[in-house]
Amino acid sequence: MYADPDRPLFSEIRRAWPGTLIANPALTREEVAADGGMRSGERLLAAGADLIALGRGFLANPDLVERPRTGAPLNEVRPEFLLYVQGAEGYTDYPALDASGIRAAAPAAAGPRGGRRPAAV
Repeated sequence: MYADPDRPLFSEIRRAWPGTLIANPALTREEVAADGGMRSGERLLAAGADLIALGRGFLANPDLVERPRTGAPLNEVRPEFLLYVQGAEGYTDYPALDASGIRAAAPAAAGPRGGRRPAAV
C-alpha cells in the first residue's frame, strides 16, 4: 500500500499499529527526478512513519542516497519493468555513479542462482 500522510487511513494505521511502520510513498516521475523522494519521505516520517521504502527509485538508482546529495541526475525507471519480468533486466542493470559522479557501466547481470554471469557482448 502506498502511504499518503494526508489521508486519514495513514494516521489510523499508525495509531493501531504499535510496531515499526514502514511507509512507501507514491512518487511521481517529477518527485523522483527532483530529489529521489526525499521530500515525500520526510513528510511520512513527520506523520509517524518509522522507515521509508523507496523501491522503484532504488531499482533505477542503486546509489539513490548519493545522487540528490551531489546533484547527480537520476536514472528514469523504465515502465516496462514495473512488474517482475523474470530476469535481471530492469532490476540490476541500471548504471551507478562512479567515484567522480559520472554514470558508470551497468553491473553484470546476476545468474539464476545469484552467481554473476558475464554481460552480453
